[in-house]
Amino acid sequence: MLSLALAIACSLSIATIFKVAERRDLDRMVLLTVNYGVAALVALVFVLGDEAGAKAGLAFELGLIALGVGTGALFIGGFFIY
Repeated sequence: MLSLALAIACSLSIATIFKVAERRDLDRMVLLTVNYGVAALVALVFVLGDEAGAKAGLAFELGLIALGVGTGALFIGGFFIY
């Protein structure tokens, strides 16, 4: 339930940031790219800092990284169209 509430809060905050950016004539593509770049860095910190995952043998796989990059590109494209 907490995850759902956080996802809703993040989606609403992105929509609000877009409205403010539109009023100030800021480039939305830059905002989206920075947003997903920061999200990728935060995810990387969590993955690298997870000792339980390292003990279980979790590692980066090329296919998984490609899937993440592709999904991120689709999200950026979707927000740009929105």
